[in-house]
Amino acid sequence: MVLSDDVPKLRSAMIALVRRGGSCAAGAAAAALELFLAALPTIAITVLIAIINPFGVKDAAEDASLDVYERLMAPWYPRAGQEQIAVILMDDTSLRALGQRFPPDFTTYARIGDALTAIGAEAVFFDFNFIDRRGDDADIAFFAASLGNLPTFLAATEPASTAETCQEVNVVNLPDIAKAVRSEPHPLIRNDGRRVELWRQEPCARQADRLPGADQADWPSGLRPAAALELYRWYCWKTDGCRGSADDPRGNPDAFLGMTLTIEWGSAWPRGAESVHPAYAKLPSVCPDDSPASIVQQFRRSVLMAEKKAGDILFARGCSYHPVIRAEWLLEPDATGADADAIGRLLAGRVVLVGAIFAGQNDVAGTPVFGDMPGVMLHAMAFDNLIVRGAGFLGTWPDGWFGGLGSDDAIELAIVGVMAALGHCLAKLVSRWRPLTGLAVACVVAAAGGLLGFGCVVFLTAWQRFEPVNWVGLMLAGIVLSHPLLDAITENWRRRVEGLRSQLRLRKE
Repeated sequence: MVLSDDVPKLRSAMIALVRRGGSCAAGAAAAALELFLAALPTIAITVLIAIINPFGVKDAAEDASLDVYERLMAPWYPRAGQEQIAVILMDDTSLRALGQRFPPDFTTYARIGDALTAIGAEAVFFDFNFIDRRGDDADIAFFAASLGNLPTFLAATEPASTAETCQEVNVVNLPDIAKAVRSEPHPLIRNDGRRVELWRQEPCARQADRLPGADQADWPSGLRPAAALELYRWYCWKTDGCRGSADDPRGNPDAFLGMTLTIEWGSAWPRGAESVHPAYAKLPSVCPDDSPASIVQQFRRSVLMAEKKAGDILFARGCSYHPVIRAEWLLEPDATGADADAIGRLLAGRVVLVGAIFAGQNDVAGTPVFGDMPGVMLHAMAFDNLIVRGAGFLGTWPDGWFGGLGSDDAIELAIVGVMAALGHCLAKLVSRWRPLTGLAVACVVAAAGGLLGFGCVVFLTAWQRFEPVNWVGLMLAGIVLSHPLLDAITENWRRRVEGLRSQLRLRKE
């Protein structure tokens, strides 16, 4: 009997609980809808600005966001690829020291190739186009012979559309020279040096693979690989841990075909480079690295947006992520004060990229850590990204799906919407506080919004390996979050001022 009497009571209690829960859920849904409607104007304006992109504001914000993110994360970039790569750089000073004038003759490049072979370099990429016949046939033959002593890759930028027949497409450098190298990848880097197109459309481009032991074409028909990707395919083919894995472009081409690599930068100076020449003796003290003091400096510059180009003087002092050996140091060490033994130890076993920065040539791009640098340094860093990341390299988000908006924009706008709704919610509490207290809370909330946005950036980038979403837009989200609070503070302050005025009027009367 007791149980039979308790059952109806229990049933009534459960029904009441469900009804109460339903009313709570309905109340929560109504509150959420109210917050959404209150934040809707802010969200709508943000979407319109993103779609219209007035004066390129959206693009500029995205580029600035990427630079800030890479500058902050540079000290933590893995250094696994740093000791695999080096750069030989030639400029106008090098030409004078070597008794050359622009353009240098083929014997100069042949001497570089022979020196690298003697040192024991692993491979070489010449970031030059050899399309003019300079000197006599003996000079060309001498250069071609030097190329055969070391795995060599040669830049090729002539578009296939200019060729009269497809048989000529693969030979865009002088045939005598092109026949001596393993392949001719394209060196093009787009978007102000931030990104690398891993493949470029070449309607007729196809040639037999020149890598020993391979059983497929050097690149798929209609596509020419980037210099960084071609170097990495060769590197991966000869490396046991990479060959045949998911990071192998030959075994997993879908991870690289049609993809764009976003260059990640490291900030630690190349240890060992300071010994090759007295000019580099101060590298540890002038170059950014992964020390706590340098990390704090990077954070200060990024947060305060000081030094927009990260200080172009850094590269002039020798700062770079990979060791840079000047051509005259390599070829004329005694006359230039270089340490030939130190250079040999540094370059042995590395893949060496040879490039130039001549007066009148605009092969320079800005970097977030070291400032303006020669284009060959960007190829080296992109190659390093592939060594370190493999198929998990940092890439761009999928293309836009509405008015230029993409999935990264959708994520950014979602965060903005959430923060705007929270701002309206917190604004109701501020009205109960004193103005100074509310102002302090608004500042804390704005800073917290920025940190939340940066946390979302880091999480999404590490999770999906896509570029960070618009960091400047997320900072705007922090401002949006605090804006309703500031409105409430302003209204509270206005009421207090009106009260003081009323009291003064009463006293006068």
